Amino acid sequence: MSGFEVLGVVLGTLPLVISALEHYQEGLHTIRRWRSFEAELQSLKRKLGNENAIFINTCQQLLSGVVGSVAHEKLVDEPFGELWSNPEMRDEIALRLDHVYEPFQATVVAMNVALGEIKAKLGLDEHGKVRWTEGTAIAREIKRATFTIKRSQFDDLLAGISKYNQDLKTMTNQSIQLEPERRVKYHGRLFSQLKEVSLSVYRAMRNSLMCNCPGSHRLSLRVAKPKLMPRDEELQILLNSNFQCAVSYRIEMQGAPLNDDVWAWMVLRSYEEPRVLREQSELLSPESPCHQKISVSPNVAAPLPINLTRLGKKLQSVRFSEETIRSSEIKLPLYSIKSVPNGSHSTTTIYSAPEIGPTVAPGSKKHLEDPLDLCRLVRKGKQGQKSDCFGLVSNRTSQRYPKFGVYPQSENKESTSMISLRAVLEDGECNLPGISYADGLKLAVDISSGVLQLLKTSWLPESITSRDIMFPMVDGCPLYRQPFVTRTVSSTDIDQQCPVTGGQALHLQILKRAMFSLGILLLEILFSETLDHVWDSVGRFTNRKAATELLSQVQTLGSPKFYSACRRFLFCEFTCLDLTSSDEAFCKEVYGKTIALMEEDFQSSQSLW
Repeated sequence: MSGFEVLGVVLGTLPLVISALEHYQEGLHTIRRWRSFEAELQSLKRKLGNENAIFINTCQQLLSGVVGSVAHEKLVDEPFGELWSNPEMRDEIALRLDHVYEPFQATVVAMNVALGEIKAKLGLDEHGKVRWTEGTAIAREIKRATFTIKRSQFDDLLAGISKYNQDLKTMTNQSIQLEPERRVKYHGRLFSQLKEVSLSVYRAMRNSLMCNCPGSHRLSLRVAKPKLMPRDEELQILLNSNFQCAVSYRIEMQGAPLNDDVWAWMVLRSYEEPRVLREQSELLSPESPCHQKISVSPNVAAPLPINLTRLGKKLQSVRFSEETIRSSEIKLPLYSIKSVPNGSHSTTTIYSAPEIGPTVAPGSKKHLEDPLDLCRLVRKGKQGQKSDCFGLVSNRTSQRYPKFGVYPQSENKESTSMISLRAVLEDGECNLPGISYADGLKLAVDISSGVLQLLKTSWLPESITSRDIMFPMVDGCPLYRQPFVTRTVSSTDIDQQCPVTGGQALHLQILKRAMFSLGILLLEILFSETLDHVWDSVGRFTNRKAATELLSQVQTLGSPKFYSACRRFLFCEFTCLDLTSSDEAFCKEVYGKTIALMEEDFQSSQSLW
């Protein structure tokens, strides 16, 4: 049982103990001889009632903003319910509490133990129920000295519960106050880290197109805001990086022009050598002393996880999980013991994408030795078949992420076509469904996140436009919550890197053009129309008056937060723009001043629709 589940146990146990005291109070009231104990019972009940009220407030404060209103009420109303064992909810709580998560768990467990001792002194059964309810039975137990109600019997336990309660309240208040700043910092770091992996994905896919097809291939990568999780960074990226990709091709017919693009879907994941996986598996196997889980009964204290510092000074926090990667070769728990390079607290994973699939079976390893030809794969249509892994694509220029496994895609199986955002906005004859306000906000968050993650890589042009954003088509309808950024493969495409000497001007030009084009794109999404008449490909307004009018309309159609984000993008109102600023610092600033604000708008819109 995790600390989050114990939180529910305590939430449910306190009212049971208070209810038991009320039963005893009613019983003693019928026995005139023992009425002097009523004051003791009343005092005990009052003190526990106060602690229960404080604890409920702490739980509600901790859950607020993490779960929806319906789930929030259900958690409080059903403290022993299954919802308390939800791993996603537990991870969100762990992320909110950050480095105090383990002390928080230990405090909850200690509070549960103290409540168990009170239950034992009151003679309650394992479910917190009263064993006696009639006055004669209570009198008999008192005569046996089995049940004695004295304030001194409970003073230490009540003092302990009060102290634990105040500690939980303090940790919750401080964590919530610091949470926004922490999320900005962790997102900034995550965007910067994912940029290297994303670049390697593009190079690996480009290198695997071994063909001279008359119609150029196009590569697509799904963009979305990365999801933070309370896990260590390095191995987390290796194991949980699901890059949802698509490759286009054209069907050739003799004597006929090339048809429209046909899209094939796949997932790319960083491929770990079996030796590394085996080492991790052996170290973190169920037989290993590192592999322990918290198990708590209402009356017994649970052992805390073993101290892992003996494994090395570089070992950082470990997040335990019941989930494993299923494989014909190994079972690898989804947690990491790798150190964060800068020694800071680790909190990372990425896309909310399909679950991690099986690794390559030992018997099928031989076909991985040959490089995979993506063109041949998609033309044969094998990407829709059930398979462990189609093969590997490689980027020899990357030392950290040189190989990626190509896996079948669970989503969009029925779709072979995509439509650009440009076509949706123009929509002359297609009669496509419009982009709703909530979908537009989600799209703005995802596209902005994608630009920040892919900036200055081959995935993005210098100025992104609505032509570069694509949606899968299912039953004639675009999936607006699955945006992909798309690039046409060229033998001459190179990454947008600034020269070492004299690079400041070019660096600033690239950033300003990218931010400006992103701002225009967000305005197009909000107004549901193209805005070619107000800007040029160099990243400048051609019609200043029209641009000013558009910004004024944003405040009417959008919100102050959306307006602020658009204005910052259009005029590149950021401070970390020079070459001396780290990429992480730039990502942190952009996320905190724009994407985080639009995300708040999206979360608010969810409660309205």
